[in-house]
Amino acid sequence: MTMNRSGQPTLAFKPDQELQAAIKSGWKPSDLRWERLQEKGNMRLEEDRFVSAALNFLMARILAGMFFQSTDLRFLTSQSNITFTLNRLGYRRMACRSYQKLVNRWKELGTFDHMDLEIKPRGRSSLFHVRMEALHWDQYRQNVASRLQKFAEETGQCLDCFAREQEIPHRLFSRWKGEKYPIFDDTRKILGACLLVAGGS
Repeated sequence: MTMNRSGQPTLAFKPDQELQAAIKSGWKPSDLRWERLQEKGNMRLEEDRFVSAALNFLMARILAGMFFQSTDLRFLTSQSNITFTLNRLGYRRMACRSYQKLVNRWKELGTFDHMDLEIKPRGRSSLFHVRMEALHWDQYRQNVASRLQKFAEETGQCLDCFAREQEIPHRLFSRWKGEKYPIFDDTRKILGACLLVAGGS
C-alpha cells in the first residue's frame, strides 16, 4: 500500500513481468493465463484440494474454448482435465468414454514438423554454445521437435491408461516443473499441453 499526494492510502499493484515478457515474445495473454490456471489446478491436486483444482480446470477449459482452436493440443488438455474432474466426482463410465475420444484425437494432433514450430534460441551460458546453436540451428530444431514428439507420445499413452483405468507409465506434472522453459514459444506450449494433464504424479 502506498500514499497518494493527499495522504490517502492507495493500493499499488506490481506489474506482471512474466505476462509482459510473454506478450513481448508474441504470446497472447490467454496463453499464459491458461498455463497458470492448469498449473494451479495441478498444484491444488497435490495439496488434496480437489474443489479448488476443479475450479481452475474449469476456468482453463472456458479460456481454451474462447481462445484456442480445437486442433490445439492445449484444448485437448483442457478437455482431459475436465474429464479427470468428472471421474473424481464418480462419473467413471462417462469419463472413460471421454478419455477414449481424447486418445484418438491426441494421436491425430500429436505429430510435429520442426518447420511448422516456432522454436526460439535458448539462453546459453557461453559464447561457444551460442555459436554451436547458430551453426547447427536446423538440426537443433529437428532435435527439439523429436523431443516434443516423445513427450506427446508418452502423454497419449497416459490418456490411454486413463481410459482403461490403469496405472500410467509416465510422470506428468512433476516433470513440468523441470521442463518448463523461461522462453515463450511453441516448445513451451506443447510441453504445457503434454505435462499439465491432470491425473499423474
